[in-house]
Amino acid sequence: MGPISDAIGRRRSLYLSLIMYVVGSLSLILSINYAFLLFSIAILMLAVGGEYNTVMISSHEYFPSGVRSRAVYLILNFTNFGGVLAAALALASITSVTLQKLALGLTILVIIPVLYLLRSLIPESPYWLRARRTITEDQRLNLKEGNRASIRLPPLPVRVVIGGA
Repeated sequence: MGPISDAIGRRRSLYLSLIMYVVGSLSLILSINYAFLLFSIAILMLAVGGEYNTVMISSHEYFPSGVRSRAVYLILNFTNFGGVLAAALALASITSVTLQKLALGLTILVIIPVLYLLRSLIPESPYWLRARRTITEDQRLNLKEGNRASIRLPPLPVRVVIGGA
């Protein structure tokens, strides 16, 4: 996603990964054989791995230097939280394939609109905007301090929830 983000911008690449989440999840729900199941999981893993770099770079751009290391630590450890949650669900002994697909479908219904809403709050990278000459030098972006003077960012808790982007 890094080169794609360089070409089309951070926001568009995050929307592209959101589309990949939808396609991968729906194909996982509709999978009828093992090969299709693996293909669906591959799409989901590409979506997660693809946006990881974008989120980490965003966190370095937008978080104030005083909280940046803590924010990056939280972002990296939400992966562990997902593993713990998956293990807890596995221990719940949901062995029916139909129930598993239903749970995944309900999760998609809830999380996709939330992710779309949160990603709509993410400002485009000022570095990318400057490279595309969308903004000019005389707008005097403070690139060293994460553009907080010229770009209105969501509150810090929202930035932590959406992974620092």
